[in-house]
Amino acid sequence: MNTSDHRRRRWLPRVAIGAFVFVVFGAVAFWGLRTSATLVEPAQAAPHASHAPLASAEPLPPPRAALIDTFDALKSRADAGDARAASRLYNDLLRCHVSATINNDVAQATKSALMDRNITLTPQELDAREKKLARMQALADAARANESLCLGISAAYLEELEAATLRAAELGDDDAASCYVNGNFLSMQGVADHPEWMAQYKRHALDIADQSVERGNWTMVRQFYDALGDEKAATPFGRLTGRDIAQQYRYARLMQLGADGADNGAINVELDALLPSLSENDIAVGDIWARNTFQHAFASHPERHSVTSASVCQMRKD
Repeated sequence: MNTSDHRRRRWLPRVAIGAFVFVVFGAVAFWGLRTSATLVEPAQAAPHASHAPLASAEPLPPPRAALIDTFDALKSRADAGDARAASRLYNDLLRCHVSATINNDVAQATKSALMDRNITLTPQELDAREKKLARMQALADAARANESLCLGISAAYLEELEAATLRAAELGDDDAASCYVNGNFLSMQGVADHPEWMAQYKRHALDIADQSVERGNWTMVRQFYDALGDEKAATPFGRLTGRDIAQQYRYARLMQLGADGADNGAINVELDALLPSLSENDIAVGDIWARNTFQHAFASHPERHSVTSASVCQMRKD
């Protein structure tokens, strides 16, 4: 069964529903997800339909406890279905991966910036350079905050991030689900040694995405919208969903129902751009699907959300 047949079978009968980029001297690519060093609050974990998490009263290690000392215990608990441990392992590995990337990128960018000191610059160029150096310092400070957590963590440990993200997503962590579905770990260093990563992604990503939308994850709604409109199949999730304007319209209508006031205009523009490619039936079915899905999965969340971009794989607050 091809992907489009699979999606029709799964979506029509039921209501189910970048690169981590640090701006350092321009765009510094990491995982292909767009984000910054901003810390965000963790999403609430919820049960996964086929991987129900176990309730555990055992406390987690203290924040920023050395991962090299906690890794085995956290992984064992995650493998046994402990959702809190799985989320903690995902977040700690993500912190260490981000910090290692920052340290490397800041060192290179700082060297480049300092070389500019030998060049005569205009006042505007001098101001731009100082702002870049200030941004790099902020990133370096964010990485430094994770030194005790990440001390002794080698590249081999960091390669466990893919499995940890998948496990946390399976156990209902919506931040991990959005990070996994984005699929940019497939360009992570070491991927050539792990052909199973792609096979696992193809096997799990759509189910994880479906279930995350059913739990009310607005970020995943945007990820579906972007993937279904990916004309050139430029992203892993876009290659998995295939381009489907009728399906994309459904997610656009759903976003319109949940958008905050600042996003309404942008969502309306996106909807208007889709309409010429749709039949009256596409529009009618899409409208019904969006209303039903909103009532089923999102009406219990009265707050509105920014839905014009999907910023994923961000470090959380402790």
